[in-house]
Amino acid sequence: MFTTALDFGEMARVTLEPGVPRSVAARVSTGNLPAQRPAAASAALDKSAVRLMKVLSAVERRLQSTPDRVDVEFLASADGAGDPCETGTPFGSFRIDYDNPADDTDFSITSTGGEIPCDVIDQIFSGALQVCVRATANFAGELQVSELGLEFTGAGNNIRVGINLVSSGLGILDVQPGMPTTTTGTASFESACVAPVTAAVDFDAARISVSPELTGANTASFTVRVAATGGDACSGEAIGPYTLSLTDGAISSISPSSVDLTESVLGIIATGDFALCVESTADFTGTLTIEEMVIQLRY
Repeated sequence: MFTTALDFGEMARVTLEPGVPRSVAARVSTGNLPAQRPAAASAALDKSAVRLMKVLSAVERRLQSTPDRVDVEFLASADGAGDPCETGTPFGSFRIDYDNPADDTDFSITSTGGEIPCDVIDQIFSGALQVCVRATANFAGELQVSELGLEFTGAGNNIRVGINLVSSGLGILDVQPGMPTTTTGTASFESACVAPVTAAVDFDAARISVSPELTGANTASFTVRVAATGGDACSGEAIGPYTLSLTDGAISSISPSSVDLTESVLGIIATGDFALCVESTADFTGTLTIEEMVIQLRY
C-alpha cells in the first residue's frame, strides 16, 4: 500500500448555498507517486484537510432542527481536456455531517464512493490533471478542501478477492457416493487497472461445511472449472481438485488449500467476469456447502 495526496492549496474553496450544487475547478500537479503503476486506488478525505464555515447567527443555530450536512464529490479530467465539472469522471464522494450545529469544527466524514476508475489513475500518473470539487449543502457557508488523500494498492503486492459461491448459486452441492454433482453459475468482481502477474485460488476449511451430521471419517473432493462468460465452464480448464478430510462431520483438512492458476485461467479470471462450474464427489450422502472461493491476485 502506498499513500499520497492531491494538494489543492488555497484553490478548492466552494461557496455553499442551501440545496444548490456549487463547484470549483483547479489544475493539480501530481508527485510522490509509487514507482510501479498500481492495480487499484481509492480516495480519502481527512478531517484535517477540511475547513467549514456556516453563515448562521447564534440564534439560528439554536433553533435549527435539521442536522447540517454537506455532500462532496470529486471529478477529474485530463490536463487541458476541458472543464472537469462538466465532463469529468467521478473518483471520490463523501458526506460531511455536523455533530454539533453550534461548532463549525465538530463534524464527521463518511466515504460514499468506491475505487478510483482506471482512467483517473492514468491522469494522476500523467503528472497533472484537472479536478472539480462539487459540494451540496443544506446551509449557507463556505467549504475549503486543502488536499485529497490517495491510497494505492496492488503495486508489487497482492489483492484478495472473495467470491461468494452460495449467493452465486454454485456453493451448495447435494452429494452421494459414486454420483458426481455439478453446479454452474457466473462470478464477477471489479477488475484491477493492470493485469496480475500470477494468481492462486484458495479455500478455507472454516468456510466449508456438511450436513446432516456425520460420524467417523469421511472424504469429499471438488474441482472448480472456469470459462469466459457465455462459455461452457464444465468443459473449461480445472482448478484443483481439492480434497476434504472430515472427522465426525467437521472439515479437518483441505489439500491443497491453494492452487496456482495457469496462464490461460488467469487471463479469464483477470477480466473480472467469468463462468464457473463446481464438480464434487463424496463418500457420504448429504449436502456440501462451500461458502467462498478466494482469488489471490499478485501484481
